[in-house]
Amino acid sequence: MSLIYHCYANRIFRLKSSISGRKLLTVQKKQMANKARPKPRKDRPARIDYSNDASLTDRAYEQIKEEILSNRLRPGDPLRVEHFIRRLNLSRTPMREAIQQLEKEGLVEIRPRMGSFVSHIELREIVEMYRVRAVLEGFAARLAAGRVSTDRLAGVEEQLTRQSSNGETDYLALSNAGLALHRLIVESCGNAVLTRFVVSLQDHFRRFRAVSPQLPERVLDFHQEHLQILDSLKKADGVRAEQLVQRHLERAAELLVERLLGQPVQAAATTMIVRPAPAAGPQESKGNGKVGRSA
Repeated sequence: MSLIYHCYANRIFRLKSSISGRKLLTVQKKQMANKARPKPRKDRPARIDYSNDASLTDRAYEQIKEEILSNRLRPGDPLRVEHFIRRLNLSRTPMREAIQQLEKEGLVEIRPRMGSFVSHIELREIVEMYRVRAVLEGFAARLAAGRVSTDRLAGVEEQLTRQSSNGETDYLALSNAGLALHRLIVESCGNAVLTRFVVSLQDHFRRFRAVSPQLPERVLDFHQEHLQILDSLKKADGVRAEQLVQRHLERAAELLVERLLGQPVQAAATTMIVRPAPAAGPQESKGNGKVGRSA
């Protein structure tokens, strides 16, 4: 009996030893594999592919657009792609997509084998923008009358009628108050598609203002027109609001053309935004010169 027990115990011991040996061998193999695997270098983080991340494209788009609209990048300036890639820590893909979007909006020109440049704008194109904006924003004013918030109306009215502490006219404050009125009209029209179109046009007008001097008499004239538009909105008179806005923007276009073409001194002051017009045909007018920005 003891012999049988001894043999059985001996077999169990050999079995346990075999299992322990296999486990030890497995652990040793894992340790050797870990030693052979290269460790990631702390000074070189793994590169992540963000090429499909739309937020980075938006980031590049907004940054370049802001520099164009604020005139830090002037018409004709090259877009230094490598500079923006390093500055924003982006790859080339979101940069390329951002530039393509800006080209669609008319803010950038892509020239084959030359690169990307801040776009110039024809004087004719400026006038056309004014006319389109007059129709769209006039319609927005018609829709906004009667539905615009009374609190927001009161806020804009306070801006338009505010007097400076020293009694002198603050032309910049009047101009900003007018911009607030236009913004209020667009944001209160209740039509998202219309709002998007008008805001896109207004971006181009911001470019014009960045390089065009604000004449005091012009600011005062437009201020009176802004007060009339505000009054029509307060009275919920959509028809009159539409007419006033359209006439206001048409007059702005007329004054712009008169100033750019009729005053050589101011035209010379904007030489950096002028480029030659294409050769005129026998039926073309001589007044199609190209100018970058206006007020």
